[in-house]
Amino acid sequence: MPTRSWRCTAAGMTKKPGERADQTVTRTLPEWWVPVLESIAGIRLDSTADLRRVAAAVRELSHYLNDTAERRESTTRYMNSTRAREAYLLYFSTVNLLKLLPALRELNATDVLQTARLRVLDVGCGPGTGVAGLHAFFQDRSERPILDITAADAVQSNVRSYARAAELIAAQTGIVTEVRETPFNLATPRGIDEEYDLIIGMNVLNELPRGKRKGAMQWLGEHLSANGHLLVIEPALRETSRELLELRDYAVETGWTVFAPCFRQADCPALQKATDWCHHDVPWQRPGFIEAIDEEIGNVKHSLKFSYLLLNRHDSTLGDHLDTDDPHRVVSELFVEKGRTWCYSCSAAGREVLQRNKRDRGEANMDFDALERYDIIEMNGIERREHDNRVPPGGTVRRITAD
Repeated sequence: MPTRSWRCTAAGMTKKPGERADQTVTRTLPEWWVPVLESIAGIRLDSTADLRRVAAAVRELSHYLNDTAERRESTTRYMNSTRAREAYLLYFSTVNLLKLLPALRELNATDVLQTARLRVLDVGCGPGTGVAGLHAFFQDRSERPILDITAADAVQSNVRSYARAAELIAAQTGIVTEVRETPFNLATPRGIDEEYDLIIGMNVLNELPRGKRKGAMQWLGEHLSANGHLLVIEPALRETSRELLELRDYAVETGWTVFAPCFRQADCPALQKATDWCHHDVPWQRPGFIEAIDEEIGNVKHSLKFSYLLLNRHDSTLGDHLDTDDPHRVVSELFVEKGRTWCYSCSAAGREVLQRNKRDRGEANMDFDALERYDIIEMNGIERREHDNRVPPGGTVRRITAD
């Protein structure tokens, strides 16, 4: 298997003044991403004619990706075409690369990312989303490990595209990146014997037949290092999100630990009703070329919606690294009604309604007004009732930053 390594000068993105230093920051693309895309596709992303051609390919690809049954029948066919791979990279990788950042920020509470060489397995890697997300995360960090990546995909053309994207990105960020190009199918895993600090699976579960998922989890667990983590990211659709939650419950039953987003190691409350699911929703600054493609194909990507799991085999949880004994995760938007404001929160105890009446608003609970989906909070002085938890005038609600 060929290994490629690049070392170049840094050219990163700086954080804007006033941005929140946690997972709910409005995300912007790294400044190097557009030049990388233009170099790979040989187009100009400010060209109307070029974008129309891209939009036509994205429309076809969207139809295929949204047809889950068809995709499972042929998980490799749609990415064998250069046109499809470039469309995926231009549109879907642009949308998806920033989805790694919230999970990586939380994982950074541990020391697994703080290493001289980070061994990464990117399963079903596609044409380069994962390596772009890793560079977007590490580019502004004082500690920037060598990224030792095994790019594994059933489509050989994908891993070649991945390696090319890694080369161009590394030339911009200055982060040493080594890519091993590996033909691999998680449904019938073979050919990889190493252990990894981080295994990434983005949009892989929904392409894997249900009958293969338990075996895949066993294989993935066997290929984690002693302090390694598995990061699974799936679309925020009800079907795909619930399938991820079902996998979560199976993982917990078979000895895995949920590091994040859950603070609960028992069954997931969102699976109790068939209409429920759980997902993140991150605001982002939609670039002009994505807006133009959206207008052509009728999509709307105003924010980044996705579901994720960070799992490990060594009993480590995000709660172990927070300065509270009872962390809660906000798992809905904030609902503002005439007499009250409320949301759903989830903790070790399960999912509960958290509400504050308008008359109870005070300085101690002011953070409640700014709560966003997937915020981590600590509460004190809360009135626990049969159907909800009430924030009284003296009750405190405090947002906690994981990283």
